[in-house]
Parts: sequence; C-alpha cells; structure tokens
Amino acid sequence: LENTSGMEDQKSPKKLWAERVVEHIRKEKTKVTIVATGALTNVALLLTLYPNIHSKIEQIAVMGGAIGIGNRSPVAEFNILLDPEAARVVFSSSIKTIMVP
Repeated sequence: LENTSGMEDQKSPKKLWAERVVEHIRKEKTKVTIVATGALTNVALLLTLYPNIHSKIEQIAVMGGAIGIGNRSPVAEFNILLDPEAARVVFSSSIKTIMVP
C-alpha cells in the first residue's frame, strides 16, 4: 500500500499509513514483505504501534544506507538521515531487514 496525497476523498477521515497497512497485514494468510523506498518513519510507527503484527512480517526491504560514502554527506544517506530514530527502530527490530544501498 503506497502513501497517497490524502486528497482523494476529503469527506472521509484519513487513516495513518500504519493503520491501513496493519488492516491489510491482518487479512493476509501468509507473511508479508514491506518495501520502504523512503524515510522509515511510517514503518517505525507501524512496528511501534502494533508490536503484535511483527510475526506476520517476513522481512523489511529498505532503500537506504550506503557502501562507502553516503549521498548526503560522507557518512549519511538521505532516507536514513531524514529520520535516524525511525531507522534505529526498524534495524533493531526482530524482523529480518534487508538494506539496499
């Protein structure tokens, strides 16, 4: 489920990405893979708000990090730099995490 602008239907209350994703995960019969292509804020929120859902997540693939020099500074990559605390939550979880620099 990708993030949307939230402008599609202004009459209904908006759900957080984490709320929409947890509903989807609970319906699945098999484990899911989360693919994060930006900052890890929403993924960290999902893991923090719904710790009981961890067992339904096979792995988290993260577009972030660097081999050698980062793309924002010598030691920082943009998606991790945007929310380093969220990155800490994701990488320290018990869920297998794959980093794709």
